[in-house]
Amino acid sequence: MFTRTLRVLMTTVAMCAVVGQVFACSHSTGSSDSSGSPAATASSPGASGSAANAPANSTSGAPAVSGAAEQNVSAEAARVGNDPGALLSRVSDGVAYEIYPGAFRGAAGTLADNAGNDIDKALLLHDLILAAIPSAQVRFASCTLSTQQEDQLIAAAHDAYKPPQLLAQNAAQLAGQAADAKVRTRLQLLAGIWSGLVAQDQAETKALTGAMQAANAPLKTPDPGDLHPIVANHTWVQLQQGASWTDLDPTLPKAKPGATLCGAQQTMAQLPDSQYDTVTARVRVETRANGAVNDSTLLEQTWPAAALSQRSLAFMFAEPTDVPLPTSPAPAPKGEDAYTPVFDVDGTVTAGQPIFMPSLGGGISSSVNKVGSQVTSLFGPGGTPSPMTTVAGPDIVGVWLQVAVSTVGGQPETINETIFDRVAFANRSAGNAATAPLVALDNNSGVYLPLGSVWSIGANVGNAAVGVGDQNPIDTSKPSATTLVRQIGRLQHNYYAVRRALFAASTASAPTQIATVKPGISVMAFVWANGAAGATSASFLMDIASDHAVPSQGGQNDGVAWGVSSLLAERFVVLGQSMLTAATSGGTVDQMRVGDTIGVFGVLGKQNVGTKLVRSAGDADTIATTADTKAQLSAALAGGSVALAPTGSVGVTAPDQYGWWNIGQDGSVRDEMQDGRHPEGAEEGQNLSFVARVAKFFCRNGRIVRVAVMAAAITGGMTGEAEGASQLAEQLRAEQELIEAIEKGEGGC
Repeated sequence: MFTRTLRVLMTTVAMCAVVGQVFACSHSTGSSDSSGSPAATASSPGASGSAANAPANSTSGAPAVSGAAEQNVSAEAARVGNDPGALLSRVSDGVAYEIYPGAFRGAAGTLADNAGNDIDKALLLHDLILAAIPSAQVRFASCTLSTQQEDQLIAAAHDAYKPPQLLAQNAAQLAGQAADAKVRTRLQLLAGIWSGLVAQDQAETKALTGAMQAANAPLKTPDPGDLHPIVANHTWVQLQQGASWTDLDPTLPKAKPGATLCGAQQTMAQLPDSQYDTVTARVRVETRANGAVNDSTLLEQTWPAAALSQRSLAFMFAEPTDVPLPTSPAPAPKGEDAYTPVFDVDGTVTAGQPIFMPSLGGGISSSVNKVGSQVTSLFGPGGTPSPMTTVAGPDIVGVWLQVAVSTVGGQPETINETIFDRVAFANRSAGNAATAPLVALDNNSGVYLPLGSVWSIGANVGNAAVGVGDQNPIDTSKPSATTLVRQIGRLQHNYYAVRRALFAASTASAPTQIATVKPGISVMAFVWANGAAGATSASFLMDIASDHAVPSQGGQNDGVAWGVSSLLAERFVVLGQSMLTAATSGGTVDQMRVGDTIGVFGVLGKQNVGTKLVRSAGDADTIATTADTKAQLSAALAGGSVALAPTGSVGVTAPDQYGWWNIGQDGSVRDEMQDGRHPEGAEEGQNLSFVARVAKFFCRNGRIVRVAVMAAAITGGMTGEAEGASQLAEQLRAEQELIEAIEKGEGGC
């Protein structure tokens, strides 16, 4: 059985490895010109405040990003040189200006993206100066802009916006330059997939717009909200030269030392903590005993968003994923196994309190009864998990991953991602969690499958994401859960670029800026489930749990176009290998059967199901579907949203599937499925089932995680330039070496 499974696995790897590479997107969203910066306003180079505050040759208030990302900043400083004016020009003209609240990317992330707001550009310039001139005295300065200057910045960000360029968009041209026949064929297939996806995007947008108009659904120009408060407080850098301080304002175009948008009203050796956006992740468990429900926190941690830039943040349970715990776990009670929640930030693990579940006979706890080498606290005291009493004895009802992002001057928004919930959604919505029957958990081979998933956590500001890894090469020769985490994060990172590129390619007008007044939250998970005939399968699930990014200053139909592009981008990233398989056989992307909202709406006419505008829970009650689905649909109407929804469930890739389009008061149009998530459905699991089975059930301790890594889509930051073809050729060679290594039995199997 294992030999047959491995053969299928190798075929799967051969497909998904290359697809992951050719779908790779540019991680440089900026421009080398200065067209996107506001007009310069000269001001006195002096700053208010005492020079006694000057010595500030430490990094900013957030912990520095270490490792390869930090080395990139140092390398860039060495490349530019130690002339402050040249370093200023590098950030002024080489880093595009964007609007979002607070320090989000940090220096390393701003350099990697070649884009940032005024604070992040200042952080980058600050660190470049100190890397090039370690003895320099550098500080930050700030002021409050006039309304006219705020308008200039907003207009400048709009003019500077450029969607990323994907290899896929230039694949046809590159195919003509490729000498290798395999590379040429793959590029030709990719070009056809991309053009087909753009055509599908345009057709689906037209169809959805027509359906909304027929239902008298609100259709208006998307509005991200008021951007003025975000740009009102302006931050830049000052460098001590002799007895005076010189302004270095990288937000200006073709900036020169001494010029800034306004005179300094405050100077700071370091940015205060209040200027940093933060990401908080929490794992909570619900237990039930004697008719009473108890809610407890197993693990909680907060990071500055900038400290997660160029890092991968993931949640998982240690035992089924073989993550070494930082301390020896407590022994599980007789007849039970421990499942310990952990946060993994590029291999640094923080563990919480375990839950204990009835043993399935797999002996799962013993596999990680060892002490790892990593420390438990990340980034100082704020990283210490909250102490909580171990949960044991009562029934475990559900586990949720909660993620919140706090921004400067904003209220934190928290999302709840369900790991598992044994109470039906309708019962929970009705307040019956204490008495409702508990459903059994999906399990196989001694593991509760929902507890074996790996969840990558990301926060985004529309044009950037943190917590989803860096763009440096990943060594897959030493497979581990961390390697898998980094690859899942990289795939999630790709999504944000793909949807912007697809939206721009699908709309005929000039590129419309994607703007947001506060960060959103997304997760990408490597999830397990029992598929047909009880066979264990695994899939990638992308859930945009909270999203405030919308087109700004666009047209009335842009909200619909953005919603369609967002969903098709998920298909493109997650189902890429299926698209390539179909293209190889002469199929097109619009022929794929996918159980997402587009797939549901695509079969309504064939199954004699109509649509209606749902404005209230009473409207939802009239839908011919399950009680749980009706409850989910009703919950989606919070905050004044309405829904364009089918009048009943349909069958796409499975019976009784249901999905709808949420229409927000801000003009946004977003998909949602019956489980409350926003993924593209379950079909993707079929392509990765053997990867998961081999990686987990036949090769313990992550020895063949590199196979799953390839399935997670290797990205290389290709921009579609001439080197794209040669990089693809190199990827094909690396893919073949991997397959040969597996055939020889290397990698611990």
